[in-house]
Amino acid sequence: MGDRDEDHHSICSRPGYDPAFMKEGYLQKKGQLLKGWKKRWFVCDGRSLSYYSSKLEKKPNAVIPLESATVQDGGTSETWNSPRIYLTDGTSGTMYCLSGDEGDVVSQWLEVLDRAVKRIHEKRELSQPSGPVPRSKSHITPFDEEEGRQKPLHAEKSPTRKALFVSSFSDVGGQTAKPRSGPEHAPQFMAVKNRSAHLPTTIRLENELSTASELLNCLLFNKPASDHSPSICFQYDGVVDGVRISTAVDPSSGKQYARGSSILPVAPSLALRILLDHHKRHEWDNLFPRSTHVATYGGSTDLIHLSGGDPAGFFDGPLLATASSPVLPAAAAAIASSLLSPSDWLVHAAAGAILGGVAASVDWRPLVRSRDLLLLRHVYEAVTPAGTSSGTDRSSCQHLLDAVGVSTGANAMIIAEMSVTNELKPVVAGVVRAHIGVSGWLVEPLDTESTLVTYVTDMNVKGWIPAYMQRAVHMRRMQCLGAISAFVAHAKVLGPTLGYEDDDDDETVGVLSGAVSASSLVGSTTAPESTGDSNAGFHPRDYFRMVVQVPSGGVKLTDKDIAKKQNGVLMEVIKNMGTKLLDGKSAVSLSLPVRIFEPRSMLDRLVDLYLYAPNYLSAANDTTDMIERFKLTMAFAVAGWHHTVGCMKPFSPILGETMQAEFVDGATVHCEHASHHPPISYAQIVGPKYTINSYSILNGSLQTNCIVQVQQGPVRVTFLDGAVIEFTLPAIRMGGFLWGDRVVELVGSIHFQDKANGISCELKLNPDEKKGMFASNKVPTDRFRGTLVSKMDDVCEVSGSWLEELRFGDKVYWNLQKDQCAPVVRLPDDKVLPSDSRNRQDLKFLSQDDLEDAQEWKLALEKLQRADRTKRKEGRRPNHWTYGSGH
Repeated sequence: MGDRDEDHHSICSRPGYDPAFMKEGYLQKKGQLLKGWKKRWFVCDGRSLSYYSSKLEKKPNAVIPLESATVQDGGTSETWNSPRIYLTDGTSGTMYCLSGDEGDVVSQWLEVLDRAVKRIHEKRELSQPSGPVPRSKSHITPFDEEEGRQKPLHAEKSPTRKALFVSSFSDVGGQTAKPRSGPEHAPQFMAVKNRSAHLPTTIRLENELSTASELLNCLLFNKPASDHSPSICFQYDGVVDGVRISTAVDPSSGKQYARGSSILPVAPSLALRILLDHHKRHEWDNLFPRSTHVATYGGSTDLIHLSGGDPAGFFDGPLLATASSPVLPAAAAAIASSLLSPSDWLVHAAAGAILGGVAASVDWRPLVRSRDLLLLRHVYEAVTPAGTSSGTDRSSCQHLLDAVGVSTGANAMIIAEMSVTNELKPVVAGVVRAHIGVSGWLVEPLDTESTLVTYVTDMNVKGWIPAYMQRAVHMRRMQCLGAISAFVAHAKVLGPTLGYEDDDDDETVGVLSGAVSASSLVGSTTAPESTGDSNAGFHPRDYFRMVVQVPSGGVKLTDKDIAKKQNGVLMEVIKNMGTKLLDGKSAVSLSLPVRIFEPRSMLDRLVDLYLYAPNYLSAANDTTDMIERFKLTMAFAVAGWHHTVGCMKPFSPILGETMQAEFVDGATVHCEHASHHPPISYAQIVGPKYTINSYSILNGSLQTNCIVQVQQGPVRVTFLDGAVIEFTLPAIRMGGFLWGDRVVELVGSIHFQDKANGISCELKLNPDEKKGMFASNKVPTDRFRGTLVSKMDDVCEVSGSWLEELRFGDKVYWNLQKDQCAPVVRLPDDKVLPSDSRNRQDLKFLSQDDLEDAQEWKLALEKLQRADRTKRKEGRRPNHWTYGSGH
């Protein structure tokens, strides 16, 4: 704490400082809006808790009076593997979720805050003896903000504490449980109402939403159901206002469905944003123009309330009337009246005909009551049937992804919706709650400037509306697609982003600093100066200056300039090729502008993976325990994975391009790009006690929303006694080009093997990948797990994260923050071959920020490569014979 700015007047130096209920230091705070973790400086002076963006800031972001606050132990944060604190501001009702990477420090904070709150209440009780004051105790049911799952109470349990969160599907939309009353539940209800409530999930709820999503996929993609039930076939009904409409009837239940599709002239990310934006709902939904967020189930699942429409807007014409005239209703009424009164049948028939005709002619729509909807909304990625078609070029690179255990990337987004009942939003008197069994939106990118949006629904407006009006209601509902298209056309006067701007700086920093800021993750780094040697003074950890670790796993790009450059280039590629042709194409075959490149070659990136060799391999050679040697070799391999997070593209090596350097232990580094199709690079590192040989087929697969880089080929580590340990490399996936965050992740399974000694291990990245519908993965996707096996016997469990540490059992072999490696030692120019990467002119000019000359040289070198390729092909033709006549 001693380095705290003196202008802050460190609390430790204040008169009356008592460490029992006063404290200052850094904690991680979960954002209230975007739910990203933020590192903040907290100060507890015994009366209030303040927090700042950093310890050098003078103005606090917020001051929480402890007099009305409650403190609660929130269990263990799975993001931080540390205690979690729930601090509720009694004044505003806001709950703050706090944690950190040092468990002991968080525990100390919990004790200090608890003592501070109790001390204030005890003083108040002594000063007001006549009136009992309730003790500081949270009435809010604890929940897990990372998984959206309810946590068990450690204090007294109420048998009705779950009543607030009861949520189940109902076949009748108007039925709902009444909220429980009484003082025991009032604080709970008010606390949740003052903030975004987190609802617990149940197995039943997950299963029902999973079933509904499966049905939705069948309706959107015309797929048969998996339970062998009769297929639902849609019939084309025509085009209205640019919306292609079709309808269907479920042969087993008789339920009616309507489906419409329209092309929006915007990018898919904007289309998604419009559909999910509560503030823009009134621009395109005339039936339910008011949208409010009620609660969240965690992950991408929320409770949404829709209301506010004109009840007459559900119908195009008067209710009960026939298509042409009231003649038929009048005739029916006349016949009925004559049968009821045979004696005066003529008079009664005439009166009945008059009444029937008048009733059928009256517009009853003003008597229709208002409708609302309470929906469970789940947003998820999907692979359309076109995205899995084997008849396209997708298969050209899919076998590479299959080889490393990487599944096909999603090429569309789905918003699933269905009705639920929940006490947080009971039915209001005078309002009929409509019901949706299943409905949803499919968002498919067509190119950079257009998106195909499909909507399907089975909405039932309930009430006394005749059943035969259901089809008319569905057709009316499809008009929202045309309204969205018109809104997009008009909103383009606000610019290509339709007036949407990026998040404000504070919240953006908060969500981007999701788990760890760049400086705290890897220590202070300094960006290299622009010099003639692009790699002078560079270390791969410098990549962390433009990315941050996020709680869900992987790292997120924070440099907006880089993101915009990459977006523009990929959009150009997609515009020229189309997303359907782009899927599965090789990323290394595309000619891209230099503005998205970094002044390094792929050979440099390859060596980055092996920089920890001096830290581990000499010790591995010296040990006589083969299992310990295997562990140290695995530590060497895993420790270098975080060097792959660079978001700028390296230059693809030219055929014959080389790279020479040294490691700090004197190991010599030699790399060469030996083949262009397929792209193959070799690396050989010869150290005092070890040798590394790698054969890497560098390839990349383009998916609709991501790029996956695959490095096939084994890496072999040979020791002085002849022992060889072999392993593979993980694949790298960068997603978020069309929607979502720009996140870099490692994917697949990595195999380690010592064949001579019968030792092996398979590390599975993202081992607990969750297929549930509600929350994000149970653990971050950067985690891995495996079992070390020696001669068919399990030795120990292997676990960790490529952004944190590697553990064998309970022993840590590598830790990102504690174990650092030295950069490569650059050789003098006269010690390397003319073919060395540093001698590439395009790379040189880019390192000097001369984009124009760099682009010219890049194009010239590509042209030279094509000419060389032509000469090589001609050189392979036989010249010792010729075709005979007639051939």
